[in-house]
Amino acid sequence: MTLPGINQLLAQPGQYLKGKTVGLIVNHTSLTKDNQHSIAHFKSHPSFILNALFAPEHGLYGIAQDMIEIENEIDPISDLNVSSLYGITEESLEPNPDALVEVDNLIFDIQDVGAGLLHLYLHHGKMHGYLQKV
Repeated sequence: MTLPGINQLLAQPGQYLKGKTVGLIVNHTSLTKDNQHSIAHFKSHPSFILNALFAPEHGLYGIAQDMIEIENEIDPISDLNVSSLYGITEESLEPNPDALVEVDNLIFDIQDVGAGLLHLYLHHGKMHGYLQKV
């Protein structure tokens, strides 16, 4: 059986996550093989601490209107701060290094299969920008 990378990482956090703090870049497509959101698994995992969430266009759960900026918020499920990657100013479209200060590992868990080409580039652009800041 083939497992998504996120399931493999959660099953064997080993050298990358054990004892570390973790940030997730996620949206509504961030599901594990049991159809639970990645946030739920990362929040309850005993090997590391999930302490930051980042949401692209359309927000953490994909319900924000297209082309409308999203603001930072608190995730009602995990009670964690959610940093917007699609904010209200031009500067907010760039990664904020301050949001990464307490993050040892940043995990990008957004599926692009079946997405429009434009969204594929947008999500990969966000990932590239954040990797440059880390």
